Formats: sequence, structure tokens, C-alpha cells
Amino acid sequence: MSENLPAPTSPTPSERSGFASQGRLGLIIIIAFALGYGYAVVRGFALLFSNVQNFGGDVSGIRWFVLIGAIAVPAVVFGLCLLTSWRLPAWGKAVVFLCGSTVVAALTLSLYSLVAFVFFQG
Repeated sequence: MSENLPAPTSPTPSERSGFASQGRLGLIIIIAFALGYGYAVVRGFALLFSNVQNFGGDVSGIRWFVLIGAIAVPAVVFGLCLLTSWRLPAWGKAVVFLCGSTVVAALTLSLYSLVAFVFFQG
């Protein structure tokens, strides 16, 4: 005799974990913003290399902090946005990452002006 077993069902989005729970649109949003944040990290490295090349051994103390901060800020903000928006729908992810990119823009512009002040005034 055959028993009446329920048909197997796929897990709901709340039961899935990892990238499988994001959906296609959510992953596209994460990747698109990752490219933007990655570009900000590359700009930070360009700032670091150009200032070390121009000023040589005169880079020390607060100058290193400012230059490394220009690299670390976009990466840290992207990580925080990713953790914050992990369970949100696609439009929520877009809003969180857009707000994070404005924070990155404001902080990196402040760091760039601080670089100009520290290197040319200090």
C-alpha cells in the first residue's frame, strides 16, 4: 500500500540561506553597487600611491591614517550596507546601498580635503 505523503516543496525565501535567498534582482543590485564601491577603493589606492610617490619618505603619522582611511571607508561602508540589507527586498537593498554610497562620497571627499590640508599645510 502506498502512503499519502506530501509532495516535496522547495524552501521559501526565508528558509534559504546565503546568496540563494537574494533572488536575481537582489544579486544584480549587490553586484552593481559593489562595482561602484570598488571604484571608490581603487581611487583610494590611486591617492595613496600618488602621494607616496610625490612625497616619498615624508608620509608618516596622520598622513598614513588619512590615506588608508580613503581605502578603508568604502569597503567598510559596503560591508555594513550588505549586512544591513541582507534580508530586505530588492528595492530596500537599492535604497540602503544608495544611502551608503552618499555616505562614502561625503566621507571620501572629506578625507581628500584632509589629504590636501595635511600634505600641503602640515
